[in-house]
Amino acid sequence: MAKGIKLSLFKTDKVKETEGVWYDFGEGCKLKIARVTRPEFREYTTSNLKSLMKIIRRGRLSKEETDKIEQVTLEGYAKYILIDWKGLLNDDGEEIPYTYENALEALSIDDFNKEVSSFAEDGDNYRNDYIEESVKN
Repeated sequence: MAKGIKLSLFKTDKVKETEGVWYDFGEGCKLKIARVTRPEFREYTTSNLKSLMKIIRRGRLSKEETDKIEQVTLEGYAKYILIDWKGLLNDDGEEIPYTYENALEALSIDDFNKEVSSFAEDGDNYRNDYIEESVKN
């Protein structure tokens, strides 16, 4: 057999990418996160940023335009990427119910957003072998 890497190692589960997978965030908190390539997310961001596309390509963005891109991306993540959670608590130790508004608020916290974004961008999280290993652990 030849040496190398099997191309099939790069295949992901398209259902998991769209419906999301549970990420053990720690301390009993789990987040259900879809992949950033989810078509609904791409459609949402593209349609809401259509007027800025030429400016984005040129790389000349004003503070107002940058803020709009960040806001649309944040809203898209709250609608299509962070799908659910369990065990996310407020400062009083009470569980925060998952809603779009609560997801938007949570994703407004930079480090929480970075954690969700990092998971959503990593294709390894949506490969069958990764998902099977996560379930075992």
